Amino acid sequence: MSSAVPAPADPAPAPLSLRERNRERVLEEISAAAQRLFLKDGFAATSVERIAQEAGVSPRTLFRHFPSKEDVVFHRHRKAVEAMRAALAATPPEVPAFQAIDDAAGVAFAPFVRETMRLLRREPVLLARLDELGREMERAIADFLAERAGGGEQAQRDAALLAGAIAGTMRTARRQALVSGVRWDPASFARAWELLAPLAPDRESADAAQRSCPDS
Repeated sequence: MSSAVPAPADPAPAPLSLRERNRERVLEEISAAAQRLFLKDGFAATSVERIAQEAGVSPRTLFRHFPSKEDVVFHRHRKAVEAMRAALAATPPEVPAFQAIDDAAGVAFAPFVRETMRLLRREPVLLARLDELGREMERAIADFLAERAGGGEQAQRDAALLAGAIAGTMRTARRQALVSGVRWDPASFARAWELLAPLAPDRESADAAQRSCPDS
């Protein structure tokens, strides 16, 4: 019998303070109001003052939280990246790297993408900002892959290359969905992941494990 002491579980995240909860509530109310107005009247035609009025806050309060109208559209992207990092960190080491990334991205970004897809179809000018923010997801993927590879300079370079390939492929898949008018859902990117599969850093070990399992 092994006498090894199990590693302690990661501590649960500290609950938000009342001030933080109130701030998050205000952010959500402003974002929801902006989304309604952008879809109804268009992005360019909707003023910051109109958004503030719809959300029941002052323009000064809005600007304190959001430096620009684009930030109002994409503020949930930051939370999605944080959720993706948390999901990747919690992934057991036996789960193949690309499967972990696919699962984490689907859970974290599906609500955000569904929410913004209608607006992006109407306001394609916002795609440039979304592509810029996509680099945050790319960095999260690169960090995960580098850690899986044991760290080190070469591992970080390889992870950055793979993360760039993943992020670029997903960006193109999103643009294809917008151009073709396909309603987005996690399965929309299935072909992209199929094409990316040969790049998986642990593909050989994953294939071997699959071959060792009897067919269900």
